[in-house]
Amino acid sequence: TKATTYINKAVADKDPNFRIQGIRMARYMASDKLTDFIALVVNDSSVQVRREAAIALKYLGNPVAAELWADLALQHQAGDRWELEALGIGADQFPDLYFEAWKSKVADNWNSPAGSEIIWRVNATATVPLLVDLIKDKSVSPEKLPSYFRAFHFKQSPQKNQLLLSLLTLNHPQTQLIQAYTVGQLDEAFVNSSAHNIQAVKKVLPAIEGTPEWLIAVKNLKI
Repeated sequence: TKATTYINKAVADKDPNFRIQGIRMARYMASDKLTDFIALVVNDSSVQVRREAAIALKYLGNPVAAELWADLALQHQAGDRWELEALGIGADQFPDLYFEAWKSKVADNWNSPAGSEIIWRVNATATVPLLVDLIKDKSVSPEKLPSYFRAFHFKQSPQKNQLLLSLLTLNHPQTQLIQAYTVGQLDEAFVNSSAHNIQAVKKVLPAIEGTPEWLIAVKNLKI
């Protein structure tokens, strides 16, 4: 079609602005071939073009789209918040499918500065234990802990509360901070579901007394 001809010309243009417009055109005028066009720019030298490609994958949710998203995520540079947000938007509708494609490619090399940002931003079920592992790392910066714990608010996993509870007994240079943030993230129903859970939280309350999380526990956890 004429639209396909124009899109092909745009995504092959030397000007990244035209390549960006080509991807946008493909989303609305050639959605059935969208992955084909994204594949043409998946390794683009322009991060702006790659950002546009990531966002364009948001509603596709098929294995080809997942592989393309993973290839884009592999190129993420730690500290590039715009790129990270584009990847997050692109994965928001199908986080488990897209994240699993990335995890399969990085294998055991997920714990890198760029990888930790992907884990923090993407709300796939599999990111929950990995986020806990990032917190358990004794070299983790205390400045990163608040954002790591806030991320749990957006993540769902049957293991989440149990994994968080395990952090209360963690031997770590940042034990007090970790205990405080953990108490702040535990679900009220989970804590009150067993005497063991209640006791585990009660045990750390004296160490975090005076913190906002201590106040939350006293008010909301009925302990």
